[in-house]
Amino acid sequence: MLDISFIIPAYNEEKNIARCLESISSVMRSELYSFEVVVCDHSSADETQKIAKSFGVKIVQISRGGNVALVRNRGAEVAVGKFYIFLDADIELTYEWANGLTAVVESLSSNPMQIIGSFCLPPKDDNYIIQNWFVHTTKGGSGYLGTAHLITSRECFNQLRGFDERLVTGEDYDFCSRCKMQGGTIDIRPEMIVYHHDYPRTTKAFVLREAWHGEGDFQSFDNFLKSKVAILTVIFMLLHFLAIASLMDNYYFIYLIIVIICLFVFACTFLKFKSLGVISILKSTVVMYIYFLGRSMSLFRVIGKYWNSSKEVKV
Repeated sequence: MLDISFIIPAYNEEKNIARCLESISSVMRSELYSFEVVVCDHSSADETQKIAKSFGVKIVQISRGGNVALVRNRGAEVAVGKFYIFLDADIELTYEWANGLTAVVESLSSNPMQIIGSFCLPPKDDNYIIQNWFVHTTKGGSGYLGTAHLITSRECFNQLRGFDERLVTGEDYDFCSRCKMQGGTIDIRPEMIVYHHDYPRTTKAFVLREAWHGEGDFQSFDNFLKSKVAILTVIFMLLHFLAIASLMDNYYFIYLIIVIICLFVFACTFLKFKSLGVISILKSTVVMYIYFLGRSMSLFRVIGKYWNSSKEVKV
C-alpha cells in the first residue's frame, strides 16, 4: 500500500491539468512519502487524457452521465494509498502546502476520522469578482471543506461510504457533515496554500457557476431546509416577485420593495464578510446580488430537470 493517493476528476481540462500534475510532482519530489496520482477522466473531448498520460499517472476512464461525486468515488475505488488527497484539475499546490503535509499525515495516522484541507486561493488578479468575492470567501472558516482540496484517510472515506452519488452538487458539504455526525472532525489549515486557477471572471460565468453549485440544495426538501443559502435565495426570489406584482397594482410600492431588496442583500453580505470595512462590504454587495441570481437559477434548473424526467416517464 502506498502512503498517498491524489485523486483528480477531470473533464475537458487541457488548459489546467498539466499545471496541476506538475505542481504535485514538484512538491512531492522532496517528500519521503510514496504516492500515486489517479486522474478520473470523465470522457473528455479535448487533450486532457493525452496530457495526463504524458505524466505517467493512473488514468480511470469514466463514461459521461454520472456526477462529480461518482467520478471521485470511482477514483477512490482504484486508489491504493492509505490517505486520499482530492484535488480539482485546476488546483496548483505550493511549497507552503508541502511544508504542512507531514503534520497532516501524522494527524490522520493518529486519528483517521478527520477531514483536513484549506480553502483555495485565487491567483493575484484585479478582476472585480475575484477581488470582491473569492478573495474574501477563501478567508476564515465555515465548518466544512470543498473537494477542490480535501484530505482524508482511506479508513474515514470507507466508513462514510464515499461521496453521495445522488447529489448533483454539495457532495463535499454532505461528506463533511456525515463525518462530524460519526464523531469525526474538520480541520481547516490555511497555512497549506493552494491556488485555484479557474474562478469565474465574468458575470455570466459567475452566475452559471452558482446556478450549478446550488442545484444540490433544491434536490429535496430536506436539502433545502439544511441550506441557509437556499432559504435566503427563496426570500430573494419572493422579494423580486413582489416587486413585479407591485407594478400591476401599486406602482409606487415598488420603490419600497427595491429598498428592502438592497437592504436584504447588504445584510447578507455583512453577515458573510462582517470583518471587512464598509466600502469593501458595499463592493461585495454587488457580487452578492449576482450570486443570488445564480442561486435562483438553480431552482429553475432543478424544476426543469424534474419536468423533463416526468415527461420521459409518461412517454
